[in-house]
Amino acid sequence: MEYNLYSVLHSWFYKQHQLGVRIVENESETKLKIVCKSSVYYYDVIGRPDGAQPNDADSFYDDLIGKYQNKRDKKTAFDLSNKDRSDLEEEIALFLFRALAFYRLHEYYFCEKDLLFAINSLEFIIKNSSDSIIKNHYSKYVDIIILIYQKNLSLLFNKNNDVEGSSFALKLAKKTLQQMLAKGSNYEFYFSEKDLKAISVFVLDHVERTPSAVSDNMFLQLVQQPTLVK
Repeated sequence: MEYNLYSVLHSWFYKQHQLGVRIVENESETKLKIVCKSSVYYYDVIGRPDGAQPNDADSFYDDLIGKYQNKRDKKTAFDLSNKDRSDLEEEIALFLFRALAFYRLHEYYFCEKDLLFAINSLEFIIKNSSDSIIKNHYSKYVDIIILIYQKNLSLLFNKNNDVEGSSFALKLAKKTLQQMLAKGSNYEFYFSEKDLKAISVFVLDHVERTPSAVSDNMFLQLVQQPTLVK
């Protein structure tokens, strides 16, 4: 599988019900088994999903954080190279795909941890990039993952029978979506009208019915504005 942010987020909103996920245990380890069409993946449940330890760190992000702190301690500039950014983006997508597997298993706590990893990693890229185009590009993905995080948090509260917390988290998700849509043309390059509806369905469908169970009227009531796509 090619790990990139767009394709993994596409899976969240369009293909998650096509994934077969289960936990596989033996005497020495526990793995997530993910079946996607004709492909099968086995992921670690903690650390990097693929088990890699870049430069003996828990993740490439942790390795970069160490280098960043070292540069800051020496009061020298930290340079996030294009290769570093590309490798980190691939790692973020890997964590997001595992988060989706946890989500499918209703393991919302573990999903939350992977989503937070993705958000922190993206914000690291934004903070250490001087190019405004790059900053803007990754900011779009942060918005979407925060939206997923808030929806997942709502389900986590619900699983723990915290109705008030669940309702509050879902309200946050709806507010985030409305703010995202209000940004208008900033999102046209990234998300089509179909994408925006799929994202809205994901937020609104609190009981996780199939997307067809959410009507066009619900989508229109939430958006309350013309399509963002010219």
